[in-house]
Formats: sequence, structure tokens, C-alpha cells
Amino acid sequence: MNDATKLAKNMLSHWRGDDGIVVALDSLALIEVSGEDAQEFLQGQFSNDIDAVAAIDDAGNAPAAGCQLNAYCNPKGRALAVIRVMRYWNGWLLLAPAALAESLIKRLRMFVLRAKVSIEQRPWVLWSFIDAPVLTRVAEDNESVACVAVDGVVPRRLIFGEFPPMGAFARIDALPLQLTDAPWRLADILSGVAQIYPQTAEQFIPQFLNLDRAGGLSFSKGCYPGQEIVARLRYRGRVKQRMVAARARGIDALAPGDPLYAGDSDNKIGTVVDALRIGDAGGRGRGGEYLFSATAPSPLGDQPLRIGPPPGHPATRIALPTDADAEEE
Repeated sequence: MNDATKLAKNMLSHWRGDDGIVVALDSLALIEVSGEDAQEFLQGQFSNDIDAVAAIDDAGNAPAAGCQLNAYCNPKGRALAVIRVMRYWNGWLLLAPAALAESLIKRLRMFVLRAKVSIEQRPWVLWSFIDAPVLTRVAEDNESVACVAVDGVVPRRLIFGEFPPMGAFARIDALPLQLTDAPWRLADILSGVAQIYPQTAEQFIPQFLNLDRAGGLSFSKGCYPGQEIVARLRYRGRVKQRMVAARARGIDALAPGDPLYAGDSDNKIGTVVDALRIGDAGGRGRGGEYLFSATAPSPLGDQPLRIGPPPGHPATRIALPTDADAEEE
């Protein structure tokens, strides 16, 4: 068990019940892309090889290969969103932050042109089971819901379906449902998976978010918006920023888009990608403890990270599965 997995299990124990963790993912949205040209259309929009996505089977289940990470970029190679793509029977599903759903749908529709493609948001119930083997088996045996595995440091499943059919899901009345998405975001951060929010859209090239290391980029597929920039960085350049994770105490507030500092310098070195309050620092007026991911120079070396300009708040770096053995390939 690596350090990130141990830390994830320890932090998630705060929410864990006897049967694991059940999270209501109201902060995320499902966008359905259907039509006979849908697969070709998505292949030309996203950073990964859509043809490789495993299908959700007739029982509504899919392995981790059925939940594929992708970046959706602008022509300059900057990520508009990080999306999980699923092949759902006669169509495709895109999992993205609800705050970005409307703008993503509008932008995708701009490129449909004459293709036979329909793009609609689905008002389905969306949950996640985290470290919940018994509930996962129940979901896999229930054809009224879809159960899709998600890669990461702890076992996770996406559970979704229409309501009321999903309301008939076995043991639903007994589920200890978490109305916060904090467990899901914590698992993403410690798995080395980035997220884009409205305040950070179009700021990061996918490699800055380690999407190449997290399995979110294909360098053998055809063209997509920003592909030339992304490919040039791999073959001709050097990735000058990489995503790291850390935790810091005594912070009043921390959010995506906030600056990251190092050492005694008052010069910003990176940008917070995601941030999650995981506890209080102790005592009145001492702020809170945050787990966060951020971009930082690569190679970073032994520079001590800080939140806020000097003296700021020291941050302890966390080793992630997406950290390379060498700082730069």
C-alpha cells in the first residue's frame, strides 16, 4: 500500500460507515452524446482515444477502462475541462462539473455541423460508492442502475440511473448518503486526478495537470483542438509545470486559482488546481487544514511550498501515484 493510499483510507475514515461511503455527486453532471456519428465526433474533440473506452454491458456494469479521463482543450492547448467519458449502450456519457455543463454543451454543439449527433444533459441521479464492496456487489446485480469502476487509490464506483427506477435500488433507505462531494474530491486529489473549475478554465496545458501520467492523453490518435500544442510539448519541449499535492494548516480559505509560493520568495510559482478543507487547525482563529493540488515548477527539487506570500503557511508535499521517478522525463 503506497503513501497516497494509506493517507486516503485514513482521511476517508471520517465519512466511512459500516458499508463504506456513499456520496451524492450533485456537483457533477452527466452529458449524453448520441447519434450515429457520436463516436467519431468525440474522437475529434477530446485528448484521449475514445475508441478504447470499454462499453457498459447489458447489466449496466463497466470496468475502469469504461471511465476514461480526457481533456477538452481550446485551440491553444489549454484545458477547458477534465472529463470522464463512458460508453453507455446507444450513446456516450460525459462526466463533468455541473458548473461547466452548460458551457461545454454549447461549445460542443458549435462543432457538430452536419454530423448526426445529439448533445443533452441528463437529469439522472448520480452517486459514488467508495471502498464499499458489499454495496458495489448489490449495484452490479441491479439492472436499474449503472455501476462503473473508477481508477484511483481507493476502490470507487460511479452509480447512476433515472429516478424513480433508481429509487427502487436495494437498501436505498439504509444508505448513509453523504451530501458533500468531499470524499470524491479527496480521492481524486490523492489519485493525482485534476479537475477544472470555471475560475481555472483555459489556464493549464494537460501535461501541467499530469494527465499524460494519469492516462488522460493519447499521442497516437488523430487531431483534436489543441493537439498540436500538446504533442509539441511532448516531442519538442519540456514540461515546465507539473501538478503536485500537499497539505497545509492554519489557512482561512483556499480555492482553485489561488497562488502557490515557495521558500521565502513573494513570487508566485504555481496555481492551486483543487483544494479541500479536511479539518480545523485547532483553536479559535487558527484557520483550517487543507488538502490541495497545485501546479509547480518541474523539477521542483526540495523547495518548501507555502500558501500565501511570506511568511505564509508551510505545506507538506504528498507523494502521488502520478509522480514520476525522475522529476522530468
